[in-house]
Amino acid sequence: MTPSNARRHAPVVGVLLLLIVSSTRARADGAQAAATGLLALDLSYGAAASSDIPESQESNLNRVGFFLGATTTTNGDTEFAIGADYERRFSDLLGAGLVVEWEPSFEDRVLVAPALFVHPVGELLITVAPGAQFERSSTHFVFRLGAAWDFELADGLALAPTINYDFVEGAHDAISYGLVLNFSF
Repeated sequence: MTPSNARRHAPVVGVLLLLIVSSTRARADGAQAAATGLLALDLSYGAAASSDIPESQESNLNRVGFFLGATTTTNGDTEFAIGADYERRFSDLLGAGLVVEWEPSFEDRVLVAPALFVHPVGELLITVAPGAQFERSSTHFVFRLGAAWDFELADGLALAPTINYDFVEGAHDAISYGLVLNFSF
């Protein structure tokens, strides 16, 4: 991201980082987790922190999501988009995985990015994904910031309205929005 792009998009990045920082949660023993830096990660060890994932979620450590929506570039073009993502939960707060999105009308554009998934509060999911955007004639670095909220439909099945902002180096930035059907197992 160039310095001028960084200045132009600083408010969007700031709001998303504020969501992450402001959502520290109370620990099981009632003590408040400390928020330091841009992202507070609970890295404590010992018997009290032997399992950060609640027993009810231990069988749902994996999530596969199927995206259907649209992408609007900063020059005003809007096109259909489909995609998928995979997440493996490591704790109640964090997961990691992969995001893939295909926009057939924008030069068969494909976004591929390894992702960090942050679950700061409730059913909110924040996505941070640096990756690549492949087009017919070029490849661009992309940095995706996104947010989604899961609405549970059944055990292991949820529908999530999603919005993502893609900072694209050397091309138009884009906003991707739609619905994700999530399967947890």
